Amino acid sequence: MPILTFLDDASPGKHDMLMAACDPTRYRLLGVEGWHASCQDNLQRVMAGFGHDGVEVPQPINIFMDVPIGEDGILDWATGSTKPGDSITFRTELDCYVVLTACAQDILPINDRNPTSLAMDVLDG
Repeated sequence: MPILTFLDDASPGKHDMLMAACDPTRYRLLGVEGWHASCQDNLQRVMAGFGHDGVEVPQPINIFMDVPIGEDGILDWATGSTKPGDSITFRTELDCYVVLTACAQDILPINDRNPTSLAMDVLDG
């Protein structure tokens, strides 16, 4: 049984399910010293707030992320092609948590090195 149904995509349609959520290890490997915001930290903090400490970080659906695969099979990071107002719509099929985190990446070109905020509307019924 599905958890989410993808209903509509009002964006350029580039999304990724290959790249793992960013985490402290990735930022350390990119040369960051000390703490840096990451999707892993964001998810774990939110889930802890719901009483779920130490959750495994699942493979994310990287909405609006452009992760091209080179001819050599290597994943790359491209600047997203979305603009303000672009959106996607899901319908939940089961009771679930949906955690939205704006990618904090400011080292690679994913966000044009300029992370911006996201918004999520939750409709009942």
